[in-house]
Amino acid sequence: MDYFFRTLDVMAEFPNTLGALAAYKAVIGGITEACTPVIAAVVRDLKKYMKLKYEATGQRILPIGYCAATTHPRDKMILDYLSSQTEAERIDFWTCEGYSWASPADMESSGYNRLIERYESTTIPFFFSEYGNTPNLPRLFDETIALYSPQMTRVFSGGFVYKFWHGANPYGLVGTLPAREEGVTPGEVQQPDRRDAYVAETRQTAQGTLRIFQDFMNYKASLEATKDIQPNNDRAVTHALNSDLVESSGLAHVFVNRCSITPREDLVEETPAYVGQVPESCVDWVKIEDNLEEWLLI
Repeated sequence: MDYFFRTLDVMAEFPNTLGALAAYKAVIGGITEACTPVIAAVVRDLKKYMKLKYEATGQRILPIGYCAATTHPRDKMILDYLSSQTEAERIDFWTCEGYSWASPADMESSGYNRLIERYESTTIPFFFSEYGNTPNLPRLFDETIALYSPQMTRVFSGGFVYKFWHGANPYGLVGTLPAREEGVTPGEVQQPDRRDAYVAETRQTAQGTLRIFQDFMNYKASLEATKDIQPNNDRAVTHALNSDLVESSGLAHVFVNRCSITPREDLVEETPAYVGQVPESCVDWVKIEDNLEEWLLI
């Protein structure tokens, strides 16, 4: 857990950090489902550490979430379990991959309608950790408009496009061609990239040629189109954004306000039998507290 704690300390320093993950795709079916109570224990220990660190140093408290690999019904049961623990143990937000929209598509063919039905009882912020299917290039990102529609925002809180920088896979929105260095063999040819035909703009930088792909332009246009979408007024997050919490405590507390709910007993009763008791902490809390007291004396 010491690695987790040190990571939280680093991430809390960045003002644009909205939260941290307790686990990433840890439950993928079969015997891995038995680790669900362990995730709840990790969440509990992370929250306890942040509380102690806040009391000792004023370091801000980050919301803690979990990232699932899919939107499978099994993952919904895990979500219900992790969000229905005591306040000290439950997650503050849930995120998962969302690659079901393959343009051209709509709410029905993509399965988005079924996702809304499956997760409409969710009581915490829920968003896509990754989205942007690539059956054809360039990507159109019409799912971005759907994702921020009133129908979707009743349940979802947006998502993150995968991914910003172009790498070995063809998912990047932008990429760079490294500047040529001394010693490069004359006439050396850059390896072909199937994205070369979809470069919308290039810019010269100190690091090399910045290539902006048409995917970026399409994504930007879709985001621009969402500005005219009227938000749902019945979402708890809307109330939080209009409250004094944002001004007094920062954006992270919007998530905390959204998630400070009474555990749902009906969801706990539906939890599968494989979920056992949350294990005791393995952290030496006396040592942690002593270290924090020593820090204050420096």
